[in-house]
Amino acid sequence: MIGTARLRIWIFAALVTLMGCASVEQEVDDSQGSSGANGGNLDAGDPDIPQEPDSTSNSDSDRDADVDPQPDPDTGNDDDAPDVDEANGDVATDAENEGDVDVEMDVDVGDPCDACASYEVCDGTLCIDLCTEQERECGVATSEHGDIDCGDCPAGACDDGQCPDLCSDFLAECGEVYWSGVAHDCGSCSGTTRCMHNQCTSNEGFIDITAGRSHSCGLRPNGELRCWGRNEYGQLGDTNLPDDASSPSAVYQIHNAATVATLNNHSCTVLDDDHVHCWGRNESDQLGNGTLDNASSPVQATNVTATSVATGGSHSCALLQAEKMLCWGNNDFGQRGTGTSFGTPDHQKQRVLYQGGDEFDEVVQISLGSGHSCAVRRDNTLWCWGFNQSGQLGQGDNTDGPSFAELVSGMEAVQYVSAGFQHTCAITVGGDLYCWGRGGFGELGNGTGSDHFEPKQVELDEPVVDVASGRFHTCAAVESGDVYCWGRNDSGQIGQNTMSGQYDEPQWVSGVDDVHRVSAGGEHSCALDRGGNTHCWGGNEYGQLGDGTETPRSSPVSVVP
Repeated sequence: MIGTARLRIWIFAALVTLMGCASVEQEVDDSQGSSGANGGNLDAGDPDIPQEPDSTSNSDSDRDADVDPQPDPDTGNDDDAPDVDEANGDVATDAENEGDVDVEMDVDVGDPCDACASYEVCDGTLCIDLCTEQERECGVATSEHGDIDCGDCPAGACDDGQCPDLCSDFLAECGEVYWSGVAHDCGSCSGTTRCMHNQCTSNEGFIDITAGRSHSCGLRPNGELRCWGRNEYGQLGDTNLPDDASSPSAVYQIHNAATVATLNNHSCTVLDDDHVHCWGRNESDQLGNGTLDNASSPVQATNVTATSVATGGSHSCALLQAEKMLCWGNNDFGQRGTGTSFGTPDHQKQRVLYQGGDEFDEVVQISLGSGHSCAVRRDNTLWCWGFNQSGQLGQGDNTDGPSFAELVSGMEAVQYVSAGFQHTCAITVGGDLYCWGRGGFGELGNGTGSDHFEPKQVELDEPVVDVASGRFHTCAAVESGDVYCWGRNDSGQIGQNTMSGQYDEPQWVSGVDDVHRVSAGGEHSCALDRGGNTHCWGGNEYGQLGDGTETPRSSPVSVVP
């Protein structure tokens, strides 16, 4: 069978030959008549055709018998030659120009989809940029014509086809945040500020605070630690102090602290050389030095180096460089996460485990309650273990808790956790706050005043940047710098200018602003603003407010510098 292009070429050649024959006259003798006005050839010997005289002065010998004297009106070309469109290469006769015959050549350009880029799919004859059409910045765009990989986000985070502004979602001004298992750098602070807990704060005053059962501690920019309040077990860390202190006192021989933590009656710090030092009560070896003796000055926890440390009721845990957890101290309820529970101190430091025996890993933040422990992993999941009498593990019941790390179901995209006496609170990416566990004093902030065995959201008008779970109350700092507290208020710890009752929902605390860090103790609360100023309120019988007095306060007072 002849191909389309070859057949058309053959037709074209035949037409050219026919036209050439029609336009060329045969030679005639000088005795024959000349061409007529219409350009045709007349036979002078035909009696049926009228004869007209030759109107030209040219002799027969000058006559051009081969050329039509009338030019083609369309192109000016002679009729004996085909029209040639030099602009596009198409070849056509006069008849074709009049639409009688189409002899245009087809050119095979191949499959148009062969030209589609890697980010395009082919729809018949069209290449479609599927990622742009579906407005996707990342992930996979799908269609009936195929799937296209739209790429990854800088931090590995892809939320429904979009790359989120992770630093904004985490309300982070600096440092690293974690999303989907990947660290994302939110930059550093400038000028005289420094990065603490993802916020740029002043390099003056205090840069971090923590409230214990009846004492408080603060970290200074130069690495010094100062504590104030009750000193019954040496929890202020100063051997020279015979009794309680109502003003901040320097912790003995600590000049290079990087973090500080306290919850009950002992405190711990990580130094800038990654060694852990603790002081205070030690009946379960929660200080980690292999004894059961209280320490009124810091002692080194043996065989541990860490990036951060957390303290519970009578146990301690460290976050290791390898993003694993090492715990020591009391294990009555399995709060050390080793798969077992026992009350007798064994002076061991053990890694936290998953069920099955593998080491609990990829941990980025930890917090300890009175008898339970919690941690946030790189993938933004939340895990808890230990005591569960009030449902503080968030497992949907209040039965004996697991003695190994267990996932808290229903909590996704978690960035921070705070474990209190018997309740737990967590902040999600985006700043939503959830609390669960014991709620009889309103410490869950959900308006019910009852226990909840699963996470329940606390309604606040702004995203939350920090939360602190105390003994029977909770405080939170929101994006604008305001502070809200709720729960038991018998000592004024909610900051409402009264020392009675309880509050089942968040209450705004007047007298403090621009706050980025809060802490809740046994019966008192503290807040740290961006200027390095610390304010506390609530119970003060041991001087734990740090204002130089032992007078309880139902509204914030400034801690003596």
